[in-house]
Amino acid sequence: MWTPRKAEPVNRRVPDGLDFLGFSRELESAAFATSALAFSTAAICRHGPIMEAMDAMGCDCLADIGSSCYKSSEQLLLVDRVCPFATFNVTGRAVKLIIPDDAVPPKNGCQTIFFYLSPASHFESTAGAKLSSEVFLEARPNSLSVVTNERGSFVGQLISDGIVVSWNDTVKMQTNLTLCITPSDVLLATVVDKYSVYGLAYQCACPW
Repeated sequence: MWTPRKAEPVNRRVPDGLDFLGFSRELESAAFATSALAFSTAAICRHGPIMEAMDAMGCDCLADIGSSCYKSSEQLLLVDRVCPFATFNVTGRAVKLIIPDDAVPPKNGCQTIFFYLSPASHFESTAGAKLSSEVFLEARPNSLSVVTNERGSFVGQLISDGIVVSWNDTVKMQTNLTLCITPSDVLLATVVDKYSVYGLAYQCACPW
């Protein structure tokens, strides 16, 4: 037996105190935050090399001695966003960062992470007069042998570019992160026989 359809009254009254304008702004902000990182990374890939070349041209042509030209050796590689209770595998050119699901403190919410590339060429030593402290050290096998131990002795050479990972300084990750850096085939071809153990080096303002 069929029952004829008929319109039924529905109570769809808007709750008191709902701010439609505020809700609309929050929704727009959330949508922008979701897409902003993708646009940022795409812009870095597309325009990054061009901007670096333009900066170099400006420094060559117009900069006065003592300016800030060429002082920055880091190039922005990519930008990503990580949040609490989720595992993230952030992958870029020659680098991968694995962030466990319990690393980001819940009280701090989602965090924006920046990856910078520091080319090996910026650390390469140049031939010239040695400092008095270097006279008694063993000679470097090549210009990429810039890795030293706590005594200041050369113990290794670079086989990849450097990677700088940064986020809000006030946020402390709760667990360790895993950073993977892919060696450069070009730099691997320059490795001398005395360096036979792979390791991870870090840059520091050390006294030696």
